[in-house]
Amino acid sequence: GNLISDALKNACGVDMTAASIKACLGDDYTDELKKRFDRPAASYVIHSLKTGRYKGLDIDPDIKSRIALTSVFVKEGEPVHAFRNAGDSIGAMVMEFDSLEQMNGMLDSMWERVRVEVE
Repeated sequence: GNLISDALKNACGVDMTAASIKACLGDDYTDELKKRFDRPAASYVIHSLKTGRYKGLDIDPDIKSRIALTSVFVKEGEPVHAFRNAGDSIGAMVMEFDSLEQMNGMLDSMWERVRVEVE
């Protein structure tokens, strides 16, 4: 959920989805769990600060250049709710970074960097 397995794959090359499918089929999945590289990556769940109708995302260019994958669950014009709990999410994204310091610095201000536009 929340693209966490995708973030893990981007961070180190471990494919939990493929490993899970192979495990369910009774196949050897150990190769899917081998770490192939090491790069800071994160999953971020997108929430709105306001209740209204979804208009789109306003994404800071510094973060936009870091996004490897975005999945938005709502369409333009559909209702969204101000963040109360996980059920209010409107999407998720996976981002890649050059260092842990860069990742932590950017993640500390995600509400300002990824803004949900509502009307």
